Formats: sequence, C-alpha cells, structure tokens
Amino acid sequence: MKKIYSYIIGVLLLVLLIPMGNVKANGTYMIIEGVVKFNKNIYIEQDKVENADVISIGADIYVNGTVNGDVTSIGGNVYINGKVTGDATAIGGRVTKGSKGIVTGTIKERLKKSKMPFINSNRNIKSTKFDYSRVISTILLFILCIIAYNLMPYNEMRMASAIDNEFGKSLIYGYGTIILIVMLLITLLFSIVGIILIPIVAIVFLITFLMGFTSMCLYVGKRFLKSKVSPMTSILIGVAFYEVIRNVVFLGLGHAIIILFIFPLSIGIPIRSKFGSFKTWKRMDTNDDWNDFWQH
Repeated sequence: MKKIYSYIIGVLLLVLLIPMGNVKANGTYMIIEGVVKFNKNIYIEQDKVENADVISIGADIYVNGTVNGDVTSIGGNVYINGKVTGDATAIGGRVTKGSKGIVTGTIKERLKKSKMPFINSNRNIKSTKFDYSRVISTILLFILCIIAYNLMPYNEMRMASAIDNEFGKSLIYGYGTIILIVMLLITLLFSIVGIILIPIVAIVFLITFLMGFTSMCLYVGKRFLKSKVSPMTSILIGVAFYEVIRNVVFLGLGHAIIILFIFPLSIGIPIRSKFGSFKTWKRMDTNDDWNDFWQH
C-alpha cells in the first residue's frame, strides 16, 4: 500500500511540475507567462509595466501601474488605480477601481459576500463596530461541524482519539497536502478543463478540512473539560477555543497559530488517518458513548 501511495504522489508531482517555469525571489513565481504570489500582497507600482497575468492567492493586489494581462485574486481584493488591459477578478473578495483606474476587460466578483475561514482578505480595513458577520460565521462553523459529526460519528471519534499519537505526522501530512493542492490549483488555472475541475477540487478540500477541524474540536473540548461531556459540547468548546485564538492580535500570534498549526492539522489528520478508516467497525454496546469510546 505504501508503494502505491508513493507512486501516486510521484506521478502527481511530475505532472504538476512540468508546466512550471523559472522561480523569482520573494515568493513570486513565473508560470506560463503568469505572476503568482502566495499569502503576500502584490504591488504594481506607478512606473511599472507587467506584461503578464497577475494572480494572488490569499492576499490583495494593488495596481497603480500597468498590467498587460488579467488580474486575479483568490481569497483577497483587487485595488486598481492604474491600467489593466485584461479582466479584473476577485474570488472571495471585491474589485475596487479608483478615480484613475482603467479596466479594458470585465470586472468580476465571485463569492464576495461569503465568509470563508482562514482566508486572509481585506486585512487593512479596521472596524470598531460589533462584527455580526463574525458571530454568524462562528455559528455556521459550529453547525457544519455538528453535521460532519452526525454523518460520520465513528470516523470523527477515531480521528480525535488518535491526535495524541499522530500529532507530528498529521502536521507533516497537512503541509504536504496543502502544497500539492496549491500546485494542482495553479496548474488547473491554465486550462479550460482545469477551470471546470477547480470547484470539485475546492469542495473536496473543504470537506477534508471540515472533517479534520471537527475532530480537532472534539479533541480540544474533551481535553479542556476532562470530564464526561457530549460530543456536541466538545465541538462547541473547540469552536469557541478557535475563535479565541483567531482574536489574538498581539504580534499576529492568533493568525500565526491558525496558519502554522490549526489549518494544516485540519487537513493532515484526515489524510494521515485515512479519514478515520472506512473499514467495517465492530459496533460498541448500546450503553457505550463518546466518553467510553475515548478510552478505547
């Protein structure tokens, strides 16, 4: 089985690396006449001319100069006060055109009202008003975790109870999977068939994240209370703990913990545990519950 996994990963890496060209410094890449940057803002200065498509993943794009191509931000915003000869697209964000902004193509905004966890967008805008959207997104996240648990309770329990022994390996698996997914999405962007497949890949990725995040909430809730609690209570404590971390702004610690640990672990835990194993399980007695299973 390990040989099969190694062969699949090797072939996937080979296929994904073929289209890639030269690598620039500061996290910027040239991929078939395109400039791509990950989780860092892209600035096209006033006197600069970029003769290529500009793509940002997880950050914003500021155009004060000229871009002879398309401008696309995934999970961020696009601010145009220069000239874009192609289309300006924001997926999960907005396109803002200033008084001097010129877009000869079309302006597209996709999922601009959606609130996606861990997507770093509109980071420079501060608000002193009560953030109702944050409360709604927290409630929605809690509901999605409850749904995931109810659909696959034994799988979620299995993943949660294995975190103690598989923490390091799950983290490594998470980083590796994220890198492969990013490379896959970039490759798919440059083909018509690939663009059609992007939503499918994104849905699979989000489902995997939700399964792993739910198991982490179960784990945190159980370890935090250290007493007999229901799975729903454990998930509620886990989601609340995540929100507390997300609101820690001192030195960006909350954001760093999410990016470096919570996000990759949520992806790595299902991958490492093979989604909690889909093999036939020996059913526990009807008197067994979540607390009894934790000790199995």
